[in-house]
Amino acid sequence: MTTTETRKKPTALLIISWILMIFLCLLSILPGIGFLSWLIGIPILILTFIFGILGVTRGAQIHGGLIILMSVIVTPVFLVIVPILTTGATFVAGVAAAEEEINKMKQEKISKLSSTPASSLKYRGELAEIFELGSKHTDVQRDNKKNQITGAIIEWEFTVYEVDKIGDYYDITPETELLSNKVTVSTVHIYPQSEEESALIESWTEGAKFTAKGYIDNVTFRSLFILPAILTK
Repeated sequence: MTTTETRKKPTALLIISWILMIFLCLLSILPGIGFLSWLIGIPILILTFIFGILGVTRGAQIHGGLIILMSVIVTPVFLVIVPILTTGATFVAGVAAAEEEINKMKQEKISKLSSTPASSLKYRGELAEIFELGSKHTDVQRDNKKNQITGAIIEWEFTVYEVDKIGDYYDITPETELLSNKVTVSTVHIYPQSEEESALIESWTEGAKFTAKGYIDNVTFRSLFILPAILTK
């Protein structure tokens, strides 16, 4: 075998090394899937490192040295950092898109409140009888009623117990009036439609009266959650 033939072999191996490392780097860029590069990266980089040594020992010192450097430092660092960055960025973008969609749906529901008439559901009476503690109604009947009223629009008068501001809405905790034959409402999320409404809500003290129109979002532990909602009086 001639010296020329001997020196042709490392060139092919070094080209294969570049192809393998480029493949690993491209794989690592893919969100989520990029973590597979951690599994297959070690044996591939060991192989390219060996190919780099062969290149150095067979007359391709510069090319082989670059392969060794890429196999030992550059590519491993790339494989560690990039999958985390791309997957994290994709996750953040997904969360942001989901939040934007939720906010859009919420704004659509709020915009419909002023033009959609409230249901005939009453604060007192049947709902209180079904969901009050000590009620003679069964869990099945409460579950059926919960399914019936979830999503319904109500317009009721409440008495303030506590007011908290969370983001762009006010979390109002109404007073629970014992023996009042009123259904228990845990919270009313009011989205003010003006600065004047915000100032009004922030001026309320315990015992203040207000009327709100909103959706029955859920019933938990026999208590209603009204959200989103707007002030009507």
